[in-house]
Amino acid sequence: MVARTDKPAFKSIPEELRAQGLDAKANVEAKLDVHDIFIPGEGHPLDHPRRLDPLDADLLYDIAKRGVQEPAVLWREGIHGKKMRVTLLDGCQRVNHHVEACRRMKEGIPFAVYVDGKPTGAEEVIPWKEGRQYLPVIFHIGDIKSALLRRLGANSDPYKRPDSAAVLAAIVAQGKLLSCSDEELFAKMPREVDGPTYQGLCRYDDLSADAKRAFAEGAPIGLLAAIIDLPREEQGPSVAQFVAAGVKTKTGASRVRNREERAKGGGNGEAIRPSTIKRILKDVTPTEDEKTEAIEVYEQLREKDTQTAAKMVDAIETLMLSCFDAGASFRGGDLSAADILPDDVRRKVRKAAKEQGRTGEKKLRGKKSADE
Repeated sequence: MVARTDKPAFKSIPEELRAQGLDAKANVEAKLDVHDIFIPGEGHPLDHPRRLDPLDADLLYDIAKRGVQEPAVLWREGIHGKKMRVTLLDGCQRVNHHVEACRRMKEGIPFAVYVDGKPTGAEEVIPWKEGRQYLPVIFHIGDIKSALLRRLGANSDPYKRPDSAAVLAAIVAQGKLLSCSDEELFAKMPREVDGPTYQGLCRYDDLSADAKRAFAEGAPIGLLAAIIDLPREEQGPSVAQFVAAGVKTKTGASRVRNREERAKGGGNGEAIRPSTIKRILKDVTPTEDEKTEAIEVYEQLREKDTQTAAKMVDAIETLMLSCFDAGASFRGGDLSAADILPDDVRRKVRKAAKEQGRTGEKKLRGKKSADE
């Protein structure tokens, strides 16, 4: 169905939508003139964090040639003036590029030609045809709070460029103003956002300007939890260090720090015996039954989208990675293993080493007394 542009797309509540042949009980699919879509700006509770993103020439050419393929998500905000305001929730880049493509086609401005995502160096004038202003849309049914959560949940859309840490942090801040709970917000986060990363998003304003710039330029969001508690002057250089080392998570950042400490002479693992490492591995390694049970519980919790589930799987993954790293290091002949372990396991290694050292000293003193 194509909405006419010589009168408001929608004048009233869902009854009118049903009169237009649309299903108002769930998501409503239609086509709408792109110029009738309202993109909320500064000061609006749903201010779109990506509304000022730069245009992409490849996407612009593709939309001019084929139109928008994936629907934008809209929300009926209410009557403004004499027409229903349809507010954009998701699809800001599609809408912005569509508006610009329509303008260029109407004015005869050439487009840069792309093939398989690569520029050819050629240009093409694409003639305007009436009807090109329409794009597919889906209408969200619910209040403003659910509208924001719908936008956040769109990060699972495979056709959408993932939101940056700055965008997710902005949506979290908006959600707090709309009385969204941490559980509600966390449940809609992308899978790569674990509990510590979510807490980092909540404290995004604590980051230094250079750290924010690094995340805006593509630093892995998993590093947020690794640097959020550092002094501000250390945050930017630390992100740069971790990115250069190729790590993407807090666990990987811990390994980088541990190796650095060891290089400075801070490691004390050389004296650890194989039997000590075996004992530590036995202490921290879950049994197969424990792993299976934990994963089953996690899957059950994940279906409910709870924050507890993400914390649990993060703990399981960290534990299993720790055991794998220590075991691989031991089998490789490196008895220290301390430089590649996460902080919690490394503390166990060092504690065991100290206890081992004290035990050795007692045995040595006892032997010396006997000799005397």
